[in-house]
Amino acid sequence: MIDVAQFTYVSFHAPSAFHSLSEQEVVTYLERLPEAWPVVVHPDLIHNAAVWQRLGSRLCIENMDLRKRTGRTVEEIRAAFELLPDAGFCLDLGHARQVDPTMGLAVEMLREFGSRLRQLHVSEVGTFGDHRRIGYLARGAFARVVSFLPPDVPVILESIVTASEMQAELDTARELFAA
Repeated sequence: MIDVAQFTYVSFHAPSAFHSLSEQEVVTYLERLPEAWPVVVHPDLIHNAAVWQRLGSRLCIENMDLRKRTGRTVEEIRAAFELLPDAGFCLDLGHARQVDPTMGLAVEMLREFGSRLRQLHVSEVGTFGDHRRIGYLARGAFARVVSFLPPDVPVILESIVTASEMQAELDTARELFAA
């Protein structure tokens, strides 16, 4: 098991696809996690809302990128919250930018669901949903949203980087969110 005692915030991301387990089995495993850990889920995986309701306010619905059929817009996220009224919100800036490069959608999501915001996912997202280093254009787009964020929201970097690139990516994120 990984020692997470050094971290002030820990969450768990549910699998992005269920191949060998049922929805019920996945939620049963997720219920065994420490109660303090929020559980992030992609809304396209929620088929039986009653099963997910067992996680209550620990559950966080994440907005999606263009590959998904739901969870991309305010209306689609709102529909998920209607099924799971106790759930929180996880804003993925890379997903929001892929759907709307102006970042107006991300601001709209924050206005609508800001009171539910539990964490922020940050990376550049490629055409096929791959998480990349935060590039110059993505940094500029993300900067348009920073003033709408609460100062204490946990930021989860999802950039896939090599060990030698980690410090530069951390520096980019620190600079971006320092404002």
